[in-house]
Amino acid sequence: MSVIKDISLEDKIQTIKQFSQFMQIDYEYLEPLVSVTVPFEFMRGDLIFREHDAPKFLYIVHKGRVKCFKQSGTGRNFVAYVGSYGGSLNGTAVFSGLPHFLTAQAIETATLLRIKREDYVPVVTRDRKPLMGIILSMEQALRSSYDRLIDAVGERASQRVCDVLYMLQGKFGPELQFSGEEIAELSGTTTETTIRILSTLKRQKIIDSDRRRIRILNDLELKNMSHFPEHSPGRA
Repeated sequence: MSVIKDISLEDKIQTIKQFSQFMQIDYEYLEPLVSVTVPFEFMRGDLIFREHDAPKFLYIVHKGRVKCFKQSGTGRNFVAYVGSYGGSLNGTAVFSGLPHFLTAQAIETATLLRIKREDYVPVVTRDRKPLMGIILSMEQALRSSYDRLIDAVGERASQRVCDVLYMLQGKFGPELQFSGEEIAELSGTTTETTIRILSTLKRQKIIDSDRRRIRILNDLELKNMSHFPEHSPGRA
């Protein structure tokens, strides 16, 4: 992790505006936070925070992708959310002050905007409108995260892979810039098994894929093979 000094003020503003839409808060309420926002760079595999850590900072994704996951006692990871541009990694925990219930790790080199909790909470609790947006986002975050964790219990490997693909399509659209190895990591499945499942989906013309890209061709069939009743962008 290292501080980045070459991100412009305008870039920060645009990311926080995206975050304001993500959290359903008018940007005018968050504008005072721009001056206290500090950008940090995390390399692939770096941990941003761990489950049970105290939420000292709010993290907003400026560039790159970050996975938020929970680890079982057997060491298996259940990915609840993949954070991308403008998304919060821990808005619920920072607002409540309770320990993180997920671990966040960079999937690739990622730039994150960091805001101290003591700067963020007073801003969003000062008026009713942003506060209601936060409460709604918290409810959606918990619903999305817990649905994903519960559904993952006892699923077959093929079900887990389809769930992850459908979740990612709901967030990023039909063009997914993920490799088979990354899908394996996100679904808690071995790389060999995941590649075999992706090959089957390709033969069935549900997806098309190459080494670093997966394109969803039949989202209806993928939906039928997943546990998700509808697209949910997921929040944290």
